[in-house]
Amino acid sequence: MLNLTKYLTLFSLGFLPRIKPVFFIVFILFSRISISQNNLVPNGSFEKHDSCDCSFNNVNDWFIGIVSPDYFNECTSSVCGIPSNGWGNINPKEGQAYIGEALWFNNSISREFIYTKIDTLEKGDKYCLSFYISVSNQSAYYCNNISALFTNLEIGSTLINYFNYQPQITNVNKLKGEFDWQKIEGEFIADGTEQFLYLGNFTQYDQSECYKISDNDTMIFSNGYYAFIDDVQLVKCNNWVSPNVFSPNNDELNDIIDFNNHYVKKVTILNRWGNEVFCSSETNKIWNGKDKLGNDLSEGIYYYLIELENETKTGFIHLMR
Repeated sequence: MLNLTKYLTLFSLGFLPRIKPVFFIVFILFSRISISQNNLVPNGSFEKHDSCDCSFNNVNDWFIGIVSPDYFNECTSSVCGIPSNGWGNINPKEGQAYIGEALWFNNSISREFIYTKIDTLEKGDKYCLSFYISVSNQSAYYCNNISALFTNLEIGSTLINYFNYQPQITNVNKLKGEFDWQKIEGEFIADGTEQFLYLGNFTQYDQSECYKISDNDTMIFSNGYYAFIDDVQLVKCNNWVSPNVFSPNNDELNDIIDFNNHYVKKVTILNRWGNEVFCSSETNKIWNGKDKLGNDLSEGIYYYLIELENETKTGFIHLMR
């Protein structure tokens, strides 16, 4: 039996038996859970600036955490120009500017940090951060270590303070010692107090995973690792999107729908008559096209009700075999 609440929900959306296919096509455009794409990092590609010179103090909305990171822009001189400058030769990943940081020195704990102020994040929400990094071709070393710290405090200019923090996002992939942009990305659950974003190498000198790529002693950074950074983006990533079609036919392509997401509390799947064929548990939010008894369901249109923290999303899925 279809309970009254589910019936009214489906009725209000026009989910009735024998709906003509044209209505399915129209509904595809509106049934997806929206994806947040607003960048929460101000001046994330470092385009906005006060004047054209190497000083990082000219970059709007960004601040020096420690030592002296550098600013590169097409409008500036050859020393800090783009693509060729005193630290390397590379075009921006995005726009007309990027910044540079000394992230590690051999036999020294010295390194540079930058930070920016962000709007306080919402407690319990998941956020996705990404940015691009490139080894300078004036750098004799490169390291895999690069991290992002979100905090409610301005750390200050004492390097030892940085090692007392545990960044929420740390690169875990092997970077390439190549002079080209490589993407760093990760996600975390906000505690609602974050006000600042710091970028740099928070790993102790003797624990950094670094590799020598040149024996050229004439390089500016013959004893360390210098990198360019560009296109820093932070978005809320509660962006689970329901597919409209899936085909559970054991070909290892689209065989399941994974509803697991920080925001999804419960999922109910109904057939076209409003009968419940699947209901998720706390530990299982994956639907494989079978009913509650483990029997394969027939092809056709099925409707979902996804209960989030503060709302319920509805839509349909076309099961094809």
